[in-house]
Amino acid sequence: MTIAVDFDGVIHAYSLGWCDGSIYDPPMPGALAGLRTLMEHDAVFVFTSRDTQQVADWLFERGEFDITWEPPGEVICEFWNDRDRILVTNRKLPASVYLDDRAVRFTDWDQALAVIQPGAVITNPLTHTADVGVKRVISLYEQWVKAGPPPLGTPTARWWDKRLAELRGVLHLQQTEDPS
Repeated sequence: MTIAVDFDGVIHAYSLGWCDGSIYDPPMPGALAGLRTLMEHDAVFVFTSRDTQQVADWLFERGEFDITWEPPGEVICEFWNDRDRILVTNRKLPASVYLDDRAVRFTDWDQALAVIQPGAVITNPLTHTADVGVKRVISLYEQWVKAGPPPLGTPTARWWDKRLAELRGVLHLQQTEDPS
C-alpha cells in the first residue's frame, strides 16, 4: 500500500501559514515517529507545494530519513512503492490513502458541498427527482394509513394488488418526469 502525506499542517506544524515560504516550525507531535511506523508496512511519499529539496532537507535533518525528492518539473516515477525511502514531490501520485489536514472526504457532491459551503442550495436534478419521488411515496403511504385495513370480506390479495398498482403508478410517474 502507498500512503501520501501532506507536509504543511501534517508533518510541519505550519502555525503561521505560508509566511515567507520558509519552514519555520518544528514537526507536529508524533509526526516523525508516525512516518517511521507507516514505513514499516507501506511506501510513503510526502506531497507539498513547497520546494521539494527544501522539504527533503528539513525531513532529513529532523528524522534522518533516507529521502528522494523530485525537482520541480522532473518526473522520476509514476507511482511510489519504496518502503525504505520517503519521496518528496509536488505531484499527486496514486496512493491508497491521502493524509491531509485540509481534506474533505468525498462520498458525493451533495455531501461535499454541505461541508464546503454550509447552507448552500443543492441544485442536483437527480437529488431533486429522488426527493419528489420519496415525497409521493410517503403521501401514498399516508393515504393508505388513513384508509385503514381492507374492509371485511375483501380478499387480501386483491387489496394488496390495488396498493401495488397505486405504488407502481407513482413510481412510473416519477420515471416519466425524470429530466435526464
